Amino acid sequence: MARLTNPFISGHHQSLISFMIWLAIFISGAALLGWFIVAEVQSRLRHEVSTEVAQLEKLHSNIGKAFERLRSDVTARPCSSEFRSQLRRVAFRPDGLSEFLYAPNGYVECSTTRQRFDPPVSFGLPDVGADNDLGFALWVDRDLDFIGLQGIRGTIALSEPFALVIPMQTTEPSNSSWIRKELVLHVRHDKWWHTSGHHGVYKRHLARENDPGANSEFGTLRQLSCDPQKLHCLAAEASLPEMLAGSAPFAAFAVLMLGMLAASAASGAQSFLTRYWSLEARFKRNLDSKSLVCAYQPILNLKTGTISGCEVLARWRDVDGSIVSPDKFIK
Repeated sequence: MARLTNPFISGHHQSLISFMIWLAIFISGAALLGWFIVAEVQSRLRHEVSTEVAQLEKLHSNIGKAFERLRSDVTARPCSSEFRSQLRRVAFRPDGLSEFLYAPNGYVECSTTRQRFDPPVSFGLPDVGADNDLGFALWVDRDLDFIGLQGIRGTIALSEPFALVIPMQTTEPSNSSWIRKELVLHVRHDKWWHTSGHHGVYKRHLARENDPGANSEFGTLRQLSCDPQKLHCLAAEASLPEMLAGSAPFAAFAVLMLGMLAASAASGAQSFLTRYWSLEARFKRNLDSKSLVCAYQPILNLKTGTISGCEVLARWRDVDGSIVSPDKFIK
């Protein structure tokens, strides 16, 4: 018991305890602040990613509806004037898709912008065959000059006998330089194409997902979201060190305020300990029959040289086991 209480009684040890309290409060506060920052950054990443993916979900839903509409509404003789009018009526729908083609077996015969291709123009071998979960073949990120769309790049989707051009999708740039995003066209686990954003973000996310210890970057938070068809995936990463470096004045101010708060709390704790472990407080808490000690002082008769009596002196045993004389606890 004495070993446990002695540090609280000793003035030197109390100073050390005060410092330890300050350090514990500072570290706890820093950990809480760090948790809050990480949670806020994760929330921001989720919001940015989910907002963009929601737009991609809408686009992919429109692709499916467009193919259904083409099959149900475009029924005239292929490439006739009425046929192309029906194509254009589908193209006028406000769904982000405006270029449709009649391309049986991957050979374009006519489109909404050209009356006839003579001879028919081949798409060539698809990047992704029609035997996938999407239900249509894909020619990814192609220069569309060969079908009359000069200076335009896009992805062609073919669901026999109709094809449509999916405009190149881009990711919105983040307002913060320490957030990087990459949008990819993803068809199979091992097959994907960079569409826009920062190269390597999606690849690093896959590496981290497959092996948490691989390519780990200290202080980097990651977020990945794909549309329900998993045609487009958006990966995002945020570098906390870069964020803190860009907010050095704020970070220094936060550390200063945290240190002052910890110092104030440590000072209050020190005052409490000083009062709680003062001699008066210890005496009031621990005064009982077990803590009182009797010291017997003999009275010697100088004439006879014998002990004629004794004086009984009261002592008090402190919580650390030391004996305290009456002049310390009786006033």
